[in-house]
Parts: sequence; structure tokens; C-alpha cells
Amino acid sequence: MTGSIPGYQTFAFADATGKRRMTVSVNVQRSDPKVAPMLPAAVDALNRYFCGEPYPPLASSATGLGR
Repeated sequence: MTGSIPGYQTFAFADATGKRRMTVSVNVQRSDPKVAPMLPAAVDALNRYFCGEPYPPLASSATGLGR
């Protein structure tokens, strides 16, 4: 699920049971090129929470986010 209020982009996720939920809000619109580096970090946080492991593309990257 995604939503938007002016100046913010919000993503909401839940597991199949609805017991685990997570919401990520970014305080700028996705079309802003400065947001691009933040989105993989958000996906990594979601993957770690729901799957218990780093987001695969970041696990082997030089960003340090997968460590």
C-alpha cells in the first residue's frame, strides 16, 4: 500500500497474519533524485524485519547497509 500527502511518500506493509506491520515515510516525493539512495535502505530495513536478513542486492554492495 502506498499513499501520499504533499511532501511525504508513505509505504505500509504487513505479513499475512497482520501481526507484524511496518510503515516507512519519506519526507520528499519519489521523483526527487535525492530520494533514490534512501529507498534501498528502506527496502533493506523492511527485508530485515520481515525476512530476518539483508535485502540481497545490498548484502554484497559496498554501501555497508548489508553488514
